[in-house]
Amino acid sequence: MRLLQPLRGYRSLAFLLRPLGLFLLGLSLGGIQPPVVLAADFPPAPNPLPLEAGLPTETQTLIYTFVSARCPCSQAHEPVLAELAAKLSHAPSIKLIGIHSNANETEQEGQKRWRRGNQDLLGFPVVRDPGLKWADAFGAVKTPHVFVVDRATRKILYRGGVDDSSHPTQARKHYLKDLVSGLMAGQMPPFQETRALGCRIARDAS
Repeated sequence: MRLLQPLRGYRSLAFLLRPLGLFLLGLSLGGIQPPVVLAADFPPAPNPLPLEAGLPTETQTLIYTFVSARCPCSQAHEPVLAELAAKLSHAPSIKLIGIHSNANETEQEGQKRWRRGNQDLLGFPVVRDPGLKWADAFGAVKTPHVFVVDRATRKILYRGGVDDSSHPTQARKHYLKDLVSGLMAGQMPPFQETRALGCRIARDAS
């Protein structure tokens, strides 16, 4: 048993020194290189993905945001999401999709809040999730809760909050905006997870 202790320590040390090794490798190649992003570093996404069947082939990144018709935090972030949707209207490679899962809210509540006839009031579709199929598949627990998925690799690039505040006017870190800006610039970020703030997704109707 004692002989195993140095091996465990070696593995832990190797894990901690990995970023330094990548940095030194960059220097040896003639300059500081961006970090290597491996497919294994990203957690898998549900398969199939919600609404994927109807998407054009050029759509490579899907942003799934779990929303609520009643939650104040979710409602407060609707203008942020609508602004982002307007920005993405010029970027067909990225698609924003809302998911309405709360078991204690009706589909009619969602339709009243997010639809007017055939118009999506937020600039992106919000689909009902009966039985919380997608909430369970993604592991969504709050509203809003964001999951950014790379369609080709079926990997989750980001999961967490829209920003670091329950009200966007008080946010200091704009996680989703910054991530989307990077993706639009052709940058593949390392996997990131942040705390999702908001109301818990109700998994029963009571």
